[in-house]
Amino acid sequence: MSLSAKRAEAIVVAALFFAACGSDATTPAPTAPRNLILISLDTLRADHLGCYGHPRSRTPRIDALAADGVRFDQAMSAAPTTLASHSAIMTGTPPHTHGVPRNGFVLNDANLTLAEVLRDQGFTTMAVVGAFPLARDFGLAQGFQLYEDTLDGEAGPEGYASRRAAEVTDTALDAVDRWLADPEPRRAFLFVHYFDAHAPYTPPAPFDEMFRKRRTQIPETLEDGVWRAAGDHYNELHNRRRGHRRNWGVVSQGIPRRVYGRVSGEPMGIDRMLDALYLGEIAYLDQELGRLFDGLEERGVLDESVVLLTADHGETMWEHEDFWNHGLGVYETTVHVPLIVRAPSDSSLVKPGLVVCEPVSGIDIAPTALGLLGIAVPASMEGVDLGLALRGGAMVRGPIFSEATMPFAVEETTDEPWINAAKPETVRKGQWKFIRWNVIDRDLLFNLSSDPGERENLLKGKPSDADRSRARAMSFLLDAWRAEARPLPTEYRAGEDTSMQDALDALGYGGESDGEGE
Repeated sequence: MSLSAKRAEAIVVAALFFAACGSDATTPAPTAPRNLILISLDTLRADHLGCYGHPRSRTPRIDALAADGVRFDQAMSAAPTTLASHSAIMTGTPPHTHGVPRNGFVLNDANLTLAEVLRDQGFTTMAVVGAFPLARDFGLAQGFQLYEDTLDGEAGPEGYASRRAAEVTDTALDAVDRWLADPEPRRAFLFVHYFDAHAPYTPPAPFDEMFRKRRTQIPETLEDGVWRAAGDHYNELHNRRRGHRRNWGVVSQGIPRRVYGRVSGEPMGIDRMLDALYLGEIAYLDQELGRLFDGLEERGVLDESVVLLTADHGETMWEHEDFWNHGLGVYETTVHVPLIVRAPSDSSLVKPGLVVCEPVSGIDIAPTALGLLGIAVPASMEGVDLGLALRGGAMVRGPIFSEATMPFAVEETTDEPWINAAKPETVRKGQWKFIRWNVIDRDLLFNLSSDPGERENLLKGKPSDADRSRARAMSFLLDAWRAEARPLPTEYRAGEDTSMQDALDALGYGGESDGEGE
């Protein structure tokens, strides 16, 4: 981090207090565990898990993991799109450093990843991914000796370049068996990526009916296309999303906000049904996680390992303008993600049941994992090792940042070195969150302590002097953070390969030709 960024952070940096907004005396650093298991649940909102307070969610295995470990209550994704966020998780750097603005681009080999560090430390490195945005062609495989990205289309919804959680679990356990077959297995890093919470929300039985109060009939309104394969319950949603993306494209051309500002923030019938299906997907994921944990325990691996569970991003439903989508905005619905850390039961690496109250970032995951394993954190990683917090200690954490990755059209409106510069971006410090929409010159300030749903923009109307001053300071932080942008070169590989682009299109991640995407 440069001197200018450190100077900017000094404006608002303060000591963070953990566990019920307090802290205990820090215990000595314990012996490092043998292995690392990193689990990513694609498109999983933190607030839809039982341990994060959802009243209907059925996630007993995730909740038990949180009870046995440490739950970070306010973790923020570095970017609400699959590849950009996972690249941040693996490199410990934000998108404007690692260079991946969104799906379809390639993570530059010059990045140093968590897998590369662990491989060089003698670990066996294994990954199993559940969807095409993380296919090896996009660069995330660097450092992994096994990178299982076979997507035959049979395990997921027809026509989608993804696979069901059951196949991901089976493949992960097979990888573990191959590792353990070595007469003298080395320490291991296992990365497991589940995609089921992502649209089109088609959980298998009985999870498809688990949260539905009554069956809702939706007419088949969608023209021939890939989304129809997911079932008629998704057709109306997809049409709404397509229209919404067009509105955002218009916004990028300076049309007044009234064009897209008709969202009430209240759910319609279709919204409630889709939320039920989303909860069903999460319950199904929880079941498969339980199967993974049981399999690891039976093999004697689980209690020799640190387990980190997180998500790349969430999903806005009916709450904001980017409804039933992610990537277009930086509201809590898309950037507030779970982060749970569990260590071997005989270690003192974490304080079981602890809740960390203050914001942390997805770029903190790799440094924290390395710290837990007793490995030095490379200077290239910009995130923070949260090890002290895991043991109940107080520590300093600077502002947390995130940036939108859509809409594509605004990339042509900026001459900044980073193509996401014109898209929405946010900075979070304590209870305060500031959002800046550069392309339409709109600022928002929220007090997440009193307004977790981000419904009251404190800069609207006649803001107080204190709120205006706070917004100016946080805007300066964004300026300083953006000035640090030195993205590594990348290429839009999907644009060069029709089959790649078709696979991304099938998942809702449109190409450059029409400026749309999810």
